Amino acid sequence: MSAMLRLNSAGPDVTALQQALQAAGFNPGTIDGSFGPGTEAAVLAFQRSKGMAADGVVGPNTATALGLALIPSIPSAIPGVTVHTVSQMFPLTPIGHITANLPPVLDALVAAKLPDKAMVLMALGTIRAETESFEPISEGKSRFNTSPSGPPFDLYDSRQDLGNTGAPDGANFRGRGFVQLTGRANILDIPA
Repeated sequence: MSAMLRLNSAGPDVTALQQALQAAGFNPGTIDGSFGPGTEAAVLAFQRSKGMAADGVVGPNTATALGLALIPSIPSAIPGVTVHTVSQMFPLTPIGHITANLPPVLDALVAAKLPDKAMVLMALGTIRAETESFEPISEGKSRFNTSPSGPPFDLYDSRQDLGNTGAPDGANFRGRGFVQLTGRANILDIPA
């Protein structure tokens, strides 16, 4: 499908649309290559069922959801990310830390299907802000996570926004890693 389809569109792309709607369980009426009110109603119902903006227009998102268009591929920035390039972004960081830890960071971005330039730069920028040493670290005690007379990280123990359920969750799920993930919900819900 090369163009957006809407009410009064006609042709083979509309026929393909009507067939895809029918196969998805949304009856467009007669499959005749004419985008009429029946096809529009089926498109609207399909869009609502997928939680999409229901406008009755078949653009790239609706076409992709119906299998009429390929998911656009995003070029990977990973091949251009080298130790030398990253060392220029982290001028105060020992090169050995970057050499040791850059490959697992890039592998994680690829595994999460986030290899595009914007995501790679955001990940590296966050690492620089959180742990410029380019080494994963564990959070230390501070007045923000430990009460004056309490055990380490007790202020995190019952933080429901972190998914913690009480002691010793604060200590067990304190900040860690390159971007200081904190809390039961953030640490345990990470894909392996």
